[in-house]
Amino acid sequence: MDDGLLVVLVLVLVGLISYLLLQPKKKKTNIKAGMKAKKDAALAQLKKKVPEPIPMQLVLLLDTTSSMGAEIEKCKKNLSNLVGMINHLVSSPDGSQFIKLEIGFVSYKDKRKDGTPEPGHLEGFHPFSYDVASVQEKIAACTAMGGGDLPEDIRGGLEKALSFEWSNDAKAMKVICIIADDPCHGRQFHKIENDNFPEDSENMLATLQTLVDNRVSLLLSSITNRTATMSAEFSKFYVENKPVKVKGDMGIAFREFDLNRNFGDEEFTKSICQTLGQLFDGNVDPEMKQKLQAMAAGMAGRMAPGGGDKKED
Repeated sequence: MDDGLLVVLVLVLVGLISYLLLQPKKKKTNIKAGMKAKKDAALAQLKKKVPEPIPMQLVLLLDTTSSMGAEIEKCKKNLSNLVGMINHLVSSPDGSQFIKLEIGFVSYKDKRKDGTPEPGHLEGFHPFSYDVASVQEKIAACTAMGGGDLPEDIRGGLEKALSFEWSNDAKAMKVICIIADDPCHGRQFHKIENDNFPEDSENMLATLQTLVDNRVSLLLSSITNRTATMSAEFSKFYVENKPVKVKGDMGIAFREFDLNRNFGDEEFTKSICQTLGQLFDGNVDPEMKQKLQAMAAGMAGRMAPGGGDKKED
């Protein structure tokens, strides 16, 4: 092979190598970009099928004055079972989590005539936690004692609950559930003559305003009919003062439900689901709503008589 031909071959080879080294980079970039686009599309589709869990913060507010003596053990058991039930049912039937739940607890009693707290008032509390067992232990430690006049310091209990670390996420569901046999102080909220703080209505209204400003829903489980006026006033306040619902954000509401029943009662478990469903209604996307409906339909079957979960074989 003469030198001229060799030079030509070398030049051709160098050119070919240069082409192969330079051009594929653009091609690889396109391939990587295409793969990334497909991956992003797949993740978006997966996210669409399995929505992000709804953050939920729930505070249980329990009246532990002497008037609750006949009901306190039943309420404690039902509350503990309720906490456990919700904790076990935060996933949909397909295994995806639809609620990320934090639970808090406040035990309230009353104030003396001089405004100082009775022994134990607001002392039995547990801030928000994912540790369900520790909250259940705090509930179990409560005892019924104290209380002078019929109305109790529900406002103090609500203020204690509001001091917890609430989420700023507009998509979070935030709920306080009151279990009471007597109303709060303030003439606007009851028809009881024996009230050491009859002028407390304005303070209670201010606390309710703080609740709606922070988008906290309110549930009330009444042990007696003495809370009827309070319930009506709470409901009216929420209707008139709650913030306008913003699309994509969680709305708020006031609802009643009956905790004072046999926890193994199928109708009771359904009523809890329906109550929570009413709070969620209109505030979640259609796919998440289907998951909630599936949970509600399967709840009775997952609860054993007496309040325990059925164990699977």
